[in-house]
Order: sequence, then structure tokens, then C-alpha cells
Amino acid sequence: MRIRGWAAGLGLVLAASGVFTSPSASAAVATPRVGQCYNYTFAQANTASASPTVAVSCFARHTAVTFYVGTVSGSAARSSTPTAIAVVLQVAQVCNLRLSSSLGSTVRLTRAFPANQVFVPTAAQWSAGARFYRCDADLASSNTSLAAIPSNFIPVIKTSTGVSRYRWCLTTRAATTSCAATHYYSAITWVSLGTATAPYPGAAVTTRRAESLCVGAISRLVKRRFAWYSVWPSSVNWAYGLRSATCFVH
Repeated sequence: MRIRGWAAGLGLVLAASGVFTSPSASAAVATPRVGQCYNYTFAQANTASASPTVAVSCFARHTAVTFYVGTVSGSAARSSTPTAIAVVLQVAQVCNLRLSSSLGSTVRLTRAFPANQVFVPTAAQWSAGARFYRCDADLASSNTSLAAIPSNFIPVIKTSTGVSRYRWCLTTRAATTSCAATHYYSAITWVSLGTATAPYPGAAVTTRRAESLCVGAISRLVKRRFAWYSVWPSSVNWAYGLRSATCFVH
């Protein structure tokens, strides 16, 4: 049995995950560093006043670890605000590219994939000349919450053990959940939908391509009748640099 999957889930999860929240802090806050850990909630990451900028010990409870720190460059750096579209597109594309290179391509099979966060300077910091941005790896425990992660999260999630431990599963309503909890679908593979420079082909073409590629990929891996689901990027997330669909099977 094959059940048609709908892709909006990925787009909504990522768009709602604080991808361009500008955290509150004074203009004097130092540039963040790779490897720093933070303990913020999903709600805090989506609230500019929540200030998820204070690093905590990676041996204490935390929900995020910074895997890349970059500098806004080119014409985007001359934008009047840190949330200008030119800034948003530049940092999103880099962070999405760096997510896979830092955590491995199999991150697409884990709950870290729809939960990554990007933070830019506050308006005050931007006016004072700050041009840094920070890419955080998080782990979704649901569509609206983050899970605590261990101090060795990044090296572990790159391994087969880590993928198994943090695999992305879905309920019957296609809500993100841990595979240790009651679930209906589990991520089994991912497929590429286009090159990094490919223009967005439109919703209908992206849908057909994701469905066809996922069914073909799952058929090669699962030698039985199966129910399937898939998530793929919306037009917004395509602009942010996402070019893959994650395929789930029951």
C-alpha cells in the first residue's frame, strides 16, 4: 500500500523553527564560536525577546550546539537591517549547506534536519557593525518542541548509531516524533531534487519529482508492500538552499 505524502510539513517546520530570529542582546555581545552550546526552547527560539544568546556548558542541559559561524558579506552586508531578505537568503543558504557538511548527509534522516536554527545580530548590534551569524544544530522532539542533546551530539549524529538513535519518525498525522515513541512512519532514505543552482521548478513539479523518487528509492530498499510518506521543500525553503526530500516508510 502506498500513501501519498504531502511536502508542506518540512516547509512549515523549518519556517517556524526560528530560522531568522534575531536574538535580543546588547550590541557588545561577542561573536559566537563553533562548539558553543545553548539551552533554549522552541518557543524562545521563535521569540526575538527570548535572547537565546547566552552560551551554557555543553556538559549541562542544552538544546543546541553551534556548528558554524559565518560573516554576512557582499551587498547583503550593506543592508539596513539584519533581517533584510538579502541577509536572510545568504545565511540560510550557507547554513543549510553547512548543516550537511558538518553533520553528514544522513542528517536528513534525523530529527536534527527540520530543527536547525539560524541567528543573526540584533538591530543594535547590526548598527554597531556586527555582521556575524550563527548556525545551530537542534533536535526536534515534536513539531513545536526541542529535545535536550548530549555533549557529543555532532560527532555521534554522523554515525550509523547516531542516525538510528535520532531517526526522524512521524505519527499517523505526520507529526514529528522520536522513533522510541509511538509512530507510524520512519525516515528510510532521502533523494536529491536538484542542484544547488537549480531554479525552483514549481510546486507541482517538485511534488511529482519527490513522490516518484521516494517511491523508487523505497522500493529498492523494502521488498514488501509498504505505506510511505515524504516531505520536501516549499518554494521558500528552496530559496533557502534546500534541495532534497526525505522519504518515510511504514
